[in-house]
Amino acid sequence: HLYGVKYGLDALARHCRERMAACAMFGHTHVPLVRLESGVLLINPGALKDGKYAVVRADAERGIVPRLMSLEK
Repeated sequence: HLYGVKYGLDALARHCRERMAACAMFGHTHVPLVRLESGVLLINPGALKDGKYAVVRADAERGIVPRLMSLEK
């Protein structure tokens, strides 16, 4: 709610840049997403009620490595 992610990701990316954050994980839209926005990696795992989730790994060589996942039904 704080950064209006339903209407765009600019405010969230700006907030992260101001704090020198490389990555932000957010929800609220229930839409799975991995996007580099203005130098900030934005990750939305989606909604677990829909079987969606994310695995995020910090790798010394590759940096932040997100994977969007889905539960098998």
